[in-house]
Formats: sequence, C-alpha cells, structure tokens
Amino acid sequence: MSLVAMPVFNEIDFDGRVERCAAALGERRRVVVYALDSGKPYTPAGFEAVRLNVPGLGRLRILRPFLFWLGFLWWAIRKRPDVIHAHDYYMAFPGWLAARLVGAAFVYDAHELLVPRPGERLRLSERIYYRLEALVVGRAEAVIAANAKRAEIMAEHYHLTSVPLVVRNIPRPEAEPDDCAAAAGVPGLPPKRPGGFRLIYQGYLAERFHLDRYVRAVAELGEDFELVMCGPGPASEALAAQAARDCAGRVHLLGRVPRRFLKAILRSGDAGIIVYGSDSLNEIHCAPNKVFEYAMAGLPSIANGNPGLREIIEEGGIGIADDDALAAIRAMAKGLDEFRAVLPLFLERNSWDGECAVLERLYRGLEGEPCV
Repeated sequence: MSLVAMPVFNEIDFDGRVERCAAALGERRRVVVYALDSGKPYTPAGFEAVRLNVPGLGRLRILRPFLFWLGFLWWAIRKRPDVIHAHDYYMAFPGWLAARLVGAAFVYDAHELLVPRPGERLRLSERIYYRLEALVVGRAEAVIAANAKRAEIMAEHYHLTSVPLVVRNIPRPEAEPDDCAAAAGVPGLPPKRPGGFRLIYQGYLAERFHLDRYVRAVAELGEDFELVMCGPGPASEALAAQAARDCAGRVHLLGRVPRRFLKAILRSGDAGIIVYGSDSLNEIHCAPNKVFEYAMAGLPSIANGNPGLREIIEEGGIGIADDDALAAIRAMAKGLDEFRAVLPLFLERNSWDGECAVLERLYRGLEGEPCV
C-alpha cells in the first residue's frame, strides 16, 4: 500500500477540502495529513493526521511557516512517502523539496490563485510565495486547481505543458442531523424565531467585504429577520457594535466554529450569504465551497456582485447575486420556495463523487495502473 503525505499549513480541523481529498484517497492508500495543531481534540476519518505545534513567535510570526517546513521535511525524510500531495501555496516549495529528497512523486494542489493581474502590486509575503510557486509548479507530476478558469490562467501564466486538473470545492454528503437537537448544541446559537427568516454567513469577517450592509438590511427589514455570522476577522468588533446599536438580539456573531457544528448551523437557516471581493484574480475567479455547503443544507445563496459568484449562482438558478443587500434579501424571502426547488437538480449536477473520480484517475496514473 502506497504512502501519501499531505502537508498543509493550517489546522486540519477547519479544512474541509484537505479532509475530503485525504478521505477519498485513503480508501485505497495510507494517507497522512501533516498539519498545524489546533490544540483541540481531533479524530481523522479515513486517514491519519500528524499535527505539529508551532509556537506563535510574537513579532517573529513570519518564521512560523519555516519551522513548519523543517518539521515536515524531517518527517518526510524519516517516513519516505511515495507521493507528496502539497496543499496550498505555503507548501508548494517545501512539498517539492521533500519529494525530491525522498524520491516521491510531487502533486501540487493550488487552493488559491496567486497569479497577479497586470500592474498589480503584491505584498511582500505574496511575492515570496508567488515566486516559490512559479519555481516548482512546472516541476510537479500533477497540478490541481479549484476551478476551470483558475486552471486555464495557471497553465497560460506558468507555461505549463498541460492544463491543471480541476477538483472543485464540493463537500461530500453527510448524514442528516436532527436539526433542532443539533442546533441546540451549538454554543451561542439561539433558537430560530417562529416564522422568522434566518440568514447565515460563514467566512472571514473583513472590512473590505462590507458585511455591514447585511446588518443594516436586517435592521431595516424588521423583527422577522435575523443574521448568524460564523467566522473570525478584524471586522468582528465593529459588526457586533453595529448590531447592538441597530438590531439588538437579531445578529449573532459566533466566531470561528468547528466544522462539526457547521451543518447544524446551516440547517437552522433559510438562506446563506457569500461575499467575495474583486481586488485580485483569486477573488474574481473564486471557487467557494460555501455555495455547495449551503445548497446541501437546503439554503439558496445570496451573494454580492462578484463575477465568479454571479456565474455559478445565476447559472444554477440557486440564488441572487446583487450588491444591493436589502433588495437581494427581500427578493430571496419572496421567492424562497422557488429557489429551494432548484437545489436538488443543482446538487445532482455538482457532486463530490465526480471530484473523487478525478483524484482517483490521477493517483492510478501515478501508481502505474490503468486510468479507468
């Protein structure tokens, strides 16, 4: 049985894409995810997990990735995996280096699109990781991108000999929970108001996403509307203050939520909010798993006017993409049943089984087996 190492510079507890890939490949192989230690209990399903506790380092926080790299390189030299499947740009260079040191195949899974737009000035850290990615992406046995447009851009920009494989951010189906009982166990989540309309936002709380417009909309729409926000971010305090001032008791900020609670939170809502910016190619051509997570929980999507979001949501007929938050929420509440009716067909056309098949074909090829 071949050994596949999956290094990722974050906590596996919160990374659904890595979990899904590891579990899918783990059905025929031994897969070990090498990740940061969140300090919380974690039980992997279908794969193994090695979690490294890297200190915060205070002002020297920039050195944390390098300590993680050293830890992974030492682990790889000792364990000698057959394939190193490096997730995200943090692990592109150390993943390639480890693969060359131990004679393993190198697979690079690009979670993000680092390629800059013409004239775009990258921050120092972005420039470093962009150049490291450029150094190794063409040397990988396989490159994976999160959607077709990103794959096309990477192939052209890096002059790759083949277009990267596409494995989209589609969650795998999970058993349906007892909604009321499951939601009651989520810290900070109140019962839904009888007959009310609950909006859910999950993601990073950044000022540039203008999430305050959704708080204002809830305040204007009145007592029947509420908003649950899951995720960390610098806008948390300002959003909490705005909510306390304008619509107390109807906006609930839960902070960073473990994945085991996420399904119950979504199932307690009526519609999901997705917001992306347009400052970079990565955001313009976003690959959000939230669209699929919402749909699986029975939630149509309300999004801002981001081109990538507009394409997937409007093409699938599963929601509304409009920068006017108030108008979008009103339209969603009015047409909720019609949007919900489209979700089963959307999910039938977009399933994790299809993404698994892409991964399996790739790995059978790496292992010298027929790619059937």
